[in-house]
Amino acid sequence: MGALLTLSRWIDRLNEFIGRWLAWLVLAAVLISAANAIVRKAFDTSSNAFLEIQWYLFAAVFLVAAGYTLLRQEHVKIDVVLHRFSRRTQVMVEIFGIVAFLLPFVIVIVGEVWPLVVRAYESGEMSSNAGGLIRWPVFAMVPLGFTLLGLQAVSELIKRVAFLMGLVGDPGKKNAHMRFPGSVSLSEATFAAAAREVARSAIAAGFRNVFLMGDHGDGQAALKQAAARLEREWGAKGVHVRYIPDLYYKSGTQVRDYLRARGLPPGRHAGIADTSELMFLDKERRWIREDRLAPGGENTGVEGDPRRASAELGGKFLEIKVGNAVAQIRRLLPPDKSP
Repeated sequence: MGALLTLSRWIDRLNEFIGRWLAWLVLAAVLISAANAIVRKAFDTSSNAFLEIQWYLFAAVFLVAAGYTLLRQEHVKIDVVLHRFSRRTQVMVEIFGIVAFLLPFVIVIVGEVWPLVVRAYESGEMSSNAGGLIRWPVFAMVPLGFTLLGLQAVSELIKRVAFLMGLVGDPGKKNAHMRFPGSVSLSEATFAAAAREVARSAIAAGFRNVFLMGDHGDGQAALKQAAARLEREWGAKGVHVRYIPDLYYKSGTQVRDYLRARGLPPGRHAGIADTSELMFLDKERRWIREDRLAPGGENTGVEGDPRRASAELGGKFLEIKVGNAVAQIRRLLPPDKSP
């Protein structure tokens, strides 16, 4: 699953990059429209090319950014039934929709439109309007946009399957944590920037081996990206910045296996594992109201059932995580060196 999640992150980055740059085409269309209006009024002249290029730009924004829109979960959704079910059931329905409807639709559209693009390119088809533009570039935006949409559909499918396996956070929630009082959400870019600044501070303090790690699924890609960027920046100078995924991924698998072997539900956010670790750290019992522990629900932020959590389990889980992180750090350190 790790390789598939890596593929998903690359697809997300591709559509994120394309979407951010395509946004500038809106400004370009506005400027062209304004310039066309000024020229027409001031000099009583114009060209159909000015009108058609605006249509082309709109087509690029609407079609080629479709994958970006899916990534951002910004497509219009009308839900009169699904919200009544648990999030896991919702995700399973979303998976069915991607596999049964979205991906087949993408394949059909690309297959049907591609011959038209080839024909327009080979014939050099032009607009029927005087002074109009060549047609194949705008035709090509249809298969291009649907291909990017299909790729993003694959990424969303991977993330939803990983969510059901407990490997990542909910991919269908925007700023999910901020639904609850006292919680904060950061974009991946902001979190990555913060991680880079923390690492640079350590480097400035004289550390020559810096390790980035975190215990939250949604932050793993940002930590990996930050470490890779800083390694390229500092590696040649004898300073190394490395990402430690075993703290989260390997430990998460071991913790879930440990719980299942004892007949306990692994859960996810604020489930048995998270609650147990907090109990172990909260020696004075100030942070958890144990009499209020209850199974998770849509409006609680709890995903799992923390009622059987214990400080003993928390100590075991933290031991697993620290052990995996230290073991990976030791493997990455040069011989006889310390961080």
